[in-house]
Amino acid sequence: MIPIRTSVEVQDIPGAVIGLIVASVSVFIFQSGLSDDLAKQFILQNGLLPARFADHNVARELGLNPFNVLPFLTSQFMHADWLHLTVNMWTLWLFGRAIEERLGAARFVLFYLACGLIAGLAHLAFNLDSGMPTLGASGAVAGVLGAYTVIYPAARIAILTPILFFPVIFHLPLMIYTGLWFAFQVALGIADFSLTKDVGGIAWWAHIGGFVAGLALIGVIGGQRRRVREIGAPRAGTAATDNQMRGGPQPKPRAAGAPPRKAGRDSLARRLAKRGRSVIPQSGA
Repeated sequence: MIPIRTSVEVQDIPGAVIGLIVASVSVFIFQSGLSDDLAKQFILQNGLLPARFADHNVARELGLNPFNVLPFLTSQFMHADWLHLTVNMWTLWLFGRAIEERLGAARFVLFYLACGLIAGLAHLAFNLDSGMPTLGASGAVAGVLGAYTVIYPAARIAILTPILFFPVIFHLPLMIYTGLWFAFQVALGIADFSLTKDVGGIAWWAHIGGFVAGLALIGVIGGQRRRVREIGAPRAGTAATDNQMRGGPQPKPRAAGAPPRKAGRDSLARRLAKRGRSVIPQSGA
């Protein structure tokens, strides 16, 4: 299932999201241009290798510093191949724009990196003996999806699914989509325990950790900077007044054909009439 559209409309240019995408693409292009030996060393130095932190002997054998925690950050901008990069960046673009508009660019970047850090810690905790470097923004992007679930629970997602080689688009409530996605991650994360840790695969627990981090962190730093409306909702000042939006009392409609109200002038006329004075304007000479 490939999400292609959401019901939340974004109005601002998402500078932080664009910047993160450009950074990830740039790192991947640089990584792809390296020779095999240099690419291997680049991945070992900057990818998240759990055994490096769990066993200092492994780190020394590979010529790595076991106390260097930068891979928790740098690995978020590295990807295994173009498909891995494309899926992550599309998901970031689809869901990240509304979160950035909600938080502002600076807070969004901090939120994104924090989710990626917690995702890396979750992967480390469940894969201490793994000798395979972990790459990708999947954990941070999962955090964005978690935040989206909290802020826009009533949103709907357009899903593209190939059925018998034909693309079919259908719509799901966001809560069902993220619920199915999370259940899938947990099921495969549990199944992953039966597999060897020294073969390539998907960091399911990074996805789980990032998603849970997004659910939690958005409540801490998610104070609203700007309202983002859902597609189809009335715009302020065009379709409804504040009282209408809140369900408050509304002014009574004027009868058809009734002259415009002149409340201020009529009140003044009544007061002056009691004093015997006229408010009829005099014509000029």
